[in-house]
Amino acid sequence: MTDSRKNDKVLIKNCISGDPEAKNSFIDQFSGLLYKYIRTTLELYCKDYLNEDLEDLHNDIFLSLLKDDCRKLKMYRGDNGCSVASWLRIIAVNTTINFATRSKTTVSLDDQLTDRQSIAEKTPSPAKNADEILLKREEAELFNRALQKLSPDDRLVIKYRYMKDQSPEEIAVLMHTTPNAVYSKLSRARKKLASMVQELKGD
Repeated sequence: MTDSRKNDKVLIKNCISGDPEAKNSFIDQFSGLLYKYIRTTLELYCKDYLNEDLEDLHNDIFLSLLKDDCRKLKMYRGDNGCSVASWLRIIAVNTTINFATRSKTTVSLDDQLTDRQSIAEKTPSPAKNADEILLKREEAELFNRALQKLSPDDRLVIKYRYMKDQSPEEIAVLMHTTPNAVYSKLSRARKKLASMVQELKGD
């Protein structure tokens, strides 16, 4: 375990013990990351969102972690090398997706297509004829439905790579993992996406 992870665990332990300074330090340390995760997910899933939405989600997540004697914060175990930052990313993504679903401002694929190049044009697919399927604008909704079936992590890695045009090395930094892990996740996510598109097309 790295020194930073050890320090994070000590910080969480102090928060749980009721140390108000530890709680303030926890918020200060992870506030920037939480904002980034929430903003990125809002941009992916919400057609329109307000800065107030970002602030509310940020505050609600910290409140939910620290209320009731840090009941939710106690759920962090750090299993399988999961860092506090990675754990918070999962919470932020899921909370934000739930908000987007409730607000009914989910972005359709048509809203995400650009004049120069669509996600479909950027996304290599291993499935036969998958590129042809994705390139058809009239089937954008079909692709969007398949995209929603991916896990939050898979959707994020697709968004970073093909919507934000970030390299696997840059994604690794954002997701607190290794470039090799990003390459593997991208490969799996593309295969899942192509398979789901084919399944939906057959419905």
